[in-house]
Amino acid sequence: MLQLQHSSKYQHQAGITLIEVLISLLLMAIIGLGGAYIAARTAVVQRDGNIQVQAINKMRQIAVKADTSSCVDTSSITINGTSVTTPCTLISTNYTVNASVTSNPPSPGAGTAYSASVTVQSPSIYVDDDDDNDNSFIPVKSVISP
Repeated sequence: MLQLQHSSKYQHQAGITLIEVLISLLLMAIIGLGGAYIAARTAVVQRDGNIQVQAINKMRQIAVKADTSSCVDTSSITINGTSVTTPCTLISTNYTVNASVTSNPPSPGAGTAYSASVTVQSPSIYVDDDDDNDNSFIPVKSVISP
């Protein structure tokens, strides 16, 4: 029987291509996993940002409508079926307004000084830090006040 001999100048490189392909597959898998991780983290950040914007907008609505009867310690907002406590408190500040009357040409009563006290109430609304659930769905604790 004749035996064929396969002689090639590349015989000493047998199997090298397989190793190269396996290494390239490993590198592509690492890059793919890194890309998937980045995409997942981006989605979480985007979701948290959307929830934060919704919470701030609802808190602004409460602040705009707030008066002595609607601004209470038990207010809450609901986003996607989940509620969180947002206590509302009215902050009262007294201001003194001073004015003097001047006229040109001088008239009777010119130079008279007037003073009045004005009380201004403004709402302060915040996301309660004492939620029963420590994993609150509001990603960043928020405060809206003047």
